[in-house]
Amino acid sequence: MIVNSKRGGRVGYYNRGLALYDMRQYDRAIRELDHAVNVRPNYAPGFNIRGLAYAAIGEIRRAVQDFDQAIQLDGGFAKAFVNRGNIHQSKRRYDHALADYSSAVWLNQRDAYALYSRGLTMRALGQEEEAKVDIAKAKEIDPGIGR
Repeated sequence: MIVNSKRGGRVGYYNRGLALYDMRQYDRAIRELDHAVNVRPNYAPGFNIRGLAYAAIGEIRRAVQDFDQAIQLDGGFAKAFVNRGNIHQSKRRYDHALADYSSAVWLNQRDAYALYSRGLTMRALGQEEEAKVDIAKAKEIDPGIGR
């Protein structure tokens, strides 16, 4: 989400960081987002995007810390739960991933990606019937998911 901004301040740093992240310039994005969260340390989206940038460069511990901070600041931030769940999933911490995806689904029952990811995690845990239900719901919402 790009917000109208002046040259500096939280919004300007956030917008530049988001644009740099989108351009896959992760180190530069992190620097801009550092400024954004320093100017406004209670801005959850700044931590969330910075967490994605850290994950993209392999700084997993820092990524999880940022997702944790985003969730602490805004417990209704479903995307931060999904992003942290993705980290847990990639590290085969399926119980943690399942908890995060479940939180995201609870917050947004129409989030096809969260449902699909939760289904895959349930499958990894041997919960095949539950997995089928979530994957089917995800495909109802987004028929192209999982292709």
